[in-house]
Amino acid sequence: MHRLDIQRFFRSGRSMLGRNSIPPEETSSEALSDGVITARIRMKLLAHAKTAASEFHVRTVDGVVSLSGCVSNSEVRDVALQLAEHAEGVRNVIDEIDVRRRD
Repeated sequence: MHRLDIQRFFRSGRSMLGRNSIPPEETSSEALSDGVITARIRMKLLAHAKTAASEFHVRTVDGVVSLSGCVSNSEVRDVALQLAEHAEGVRNVIDEIDVRRRD
């Protein structure tokens, strides 16, 4: 598909859904897609020294991020939550992270 064809495809899809354009009152952070928000948070988690060794599951729906996974201590959990909360486009963060207690 050529670039013009792709643009025409998306315009026709939006008009079929009743979305001819993005409302002018919508800010750039609101315009971020959930996929972009999820990708940015994953990158932040991988890049941070405290959270890089942990595996997190990140899911975003309408700007609300759910973080889940298992971490070694509450400090790692807190850093992960802060990184997600401060990411652009995030409206709220749901904490579903389990902290493993060492016996």
